[in-house]
Amino acid sequence: MGQVRAETLRLLRDVFDCVAPDRAIVNQAIDSECDGFEDAVQFCSAVRAEADYLVRRDPAGFPATGPAIVTPTELMSVLAEIGPAE
Repeated sequence: MGQVRAETLRLLRDVFDCVAPDRAIVNQAIDSECDGFEDAVQFCSAVRAEADYLVRRDPAGFPATGPAIVTPTELMSVLAEIGPAE
């Protein structure tokens, strides 16, 4: 694995919390309004983690409630407005 990629993955690991797709999330995903099952698992995981945003290249097909569904470019704009964490 390249050094830059490894450092990027470490940063992501340290900044974000992981949510295991347990039985409850799978059941919620099956019953969700998302267009696809994998999208539903990610959405339900984001809800469980109380995430503010779910980053997707294609934000279509997600429920209107819950975390905001944003593209990577939109997230970068939001982060630029917020500024660095202190």
